[in-house]
Amino acid sequence: GGLFLDVGSHVLDLFDFLFGPLQSVSGSASRVHGADASAPEDAVCATFCVGEASCACTWDFHAPENSEELEIVGKLGSVHVPNPLGANAFTVNTSKGSDCRVYDPPFPVQQPLIQTVVDAIRTSDPTTCPSSPESALRTARYMDTILEGFYGGRDDKFWEHSERWEPNKST
Repeated sequence: GGLFLDVGSHVLDLFDFLFGPLQSVSGSASRVHGADASAPEDAVCATFCVGEASCACTWDFHAPENSEELEIVGKLGSVHVPNPLGANAFTVNTSKGSDCRVYDPPFPVQQPLIQTVVDAIRTSDPTTCPSSPESALRTARYMDTILEGFYGGRDDKFWEHSERWEPNKST
């Protein structure tokens, strides 16, 4: 797998953490750039539902501009984060108006979660960490579902069989 397995997993895990298990997950992946038959996917689209909301995410790892945005829209308003892994501000929009909130992100940004994992291991208390084996398994299943069409399944050593990958079937 490509960068989607590295980066996309965190986005899907975050949605799972914030809103609960994702439902009706589907997606597609493609190799937009490059003709190397062993190259992994570099563009991915995913759709899913959380509660009554429909969600869509896209990743293009060769886009001409490096840009990340996270926007969550609900019945009562929205939250916009212009750079989820490097931002120090976000905007909350409601019927009462907009409010830009500034905060000091930790460095590195993943440190608080890593600390809870370490604390859970050191104290043998899994409740100190918001991540769980169950949430990790759900995220892995989301990823497998989204990438299934590209790799022709991911339940074996798919990385050794690039001839089965959808983009390579015609070559």
